Amino acid sequence: MFIRRQFSRRRTYAAFLGLVLIALIFIINDTHFARTAPPFLSSSAQGEESPDTEIQRFSNTVFDQNGQLKYTLNSPHLFHYSHNDLTLLSAPKIKLYEKNKTPWHVTAKQGTITKTDEITLNGDVEIHGNTTQDKEPVTVKTNVLTLFTNEKRAESTAYVNIYSKQSQLSGTGLKADMISSTITLLSQVAGSYRQSDDQP
Repeated sequence: MFIRRQFSRRRTYAAFLGLVLIALIFIINDTHFARTAPPFLSSSAQGEESPDTEIQRFSNTVFDQNGQLKYTLNSPHLFHYSHNDLTLLSAPKIKLYEKNKTPWHVTAKQGTITKTDEITLNGDVEIHGNTTQDKEPVTVKTNVLTLFTNEKRAESTAYVNIYSKQSQLSGTGLKADMISSTITLLSQVAGSYRQSDDQP
């Protein structure tokens, strides 16, 4: 009995050490991931200057003067540079809210803030929301977009694709108003329309 009990204690101790080791590995990996700067920060855009502010898992919620939720902004990494008051965001996710309406979702690979209410988005930019017509879901895809968070509108001079349930449009240049839920292509517009199955 004494031998069995001692063997059991050794197995329990070994199992405990194994769990501690696994936990340490996860902590080290998570710390390494959190401290890894996004790829775009390795470019020469900022010269040799290091950011004066770094925030991991950045989150910001903004309300209007009436206390209504206006928009939220989340990013895994935020870096601010003091010499030109420039803020860089990795993988920003923005939600724009309007009372009694479905929020608009805006995502991109990276974002640049030069003014408080203006974000320039680059790389796989997507907008998801509902149009005024029948509240139909719509998706906008482009590579460059300027988002004005206070005015809840967006502009782009790049090539744009717009997808909805019944149509696909493309063109150059875009103006979007999230308050009125309207999207306008500016030039070289082309596309196709699919008639609904329930229409005669």
